[in-house]
Amino acid sequence: MTLFCLLWVPLFYVLWCSRSPHYGNVNILIPLLAGGCGALLYRFAGPFLPPGRFDMERWFHIAADVIAVPVLPPLILSLIPIAAGKQIDSTGFSLIYLIPVSAIHSVDKSLLNDPIYFVLPPILWTTVVVGIPFFSRLFYKKRNALIPVAVMAIIAVFLIAASSYWFFFCQQQIPGIVLLGLNVIPVFIALIVPPHRHDSGT
Repeated sequence: MTLFCLLWVPLFYVLWCSRSPHYGNVNILIPLLAGGCGALLYRFAGPFLPPGRFDMERWFHIAADVIAVPVLPPLILSLIPIAAGKQIDSTGFSLIYLIPVSAIHSVDKSLLNDPIYFVLPPILWTTVVVGIPFFSRLFYKKRNALIPVAVMAIIAVFLIAASSYWFFFCQQQIPGIVLLGLNVIPVFIALIVPPHRHDSGT
């Protein structure tokens, strides 16, 4: 399980880059260093919210500390070169950032013999860093009707990831699997559909 946590993100990154020369057009060193610093900072600073038990307090802890803390910083950092007019693959940048995050997470949870701590986080992180940029492309289609759809989809990707983890943690596998499956759909589309199809503004 530790090996899965270590290898999932880098292997998925290789798969992602194989889709197109445009995918993965990222300076590897910057997100790699940023991810290592971010993971170490969180490791020593501790959680933002108390874990709680099985109620909504636990859900908020999962949303903040399990999902938001690892995936939102690289997505936000990737906006800096975009704002400067440079073309960058936000998903590729985020996946590189998550490589040291996954490594430190696997070491931190190494004494826990439960797949929920090793298998779910890297998969859910992947669905978020693929899903949010996937739906954000709707903003570039210059159709006002699509903007509310894009906003709701982006929010849903994050909320579904947190809820899926929460259901698995509460030993409710069926809703957890259903929600995980919903978040995997944009990942499959992004991998199967040619990049120019969903990157274009038409």
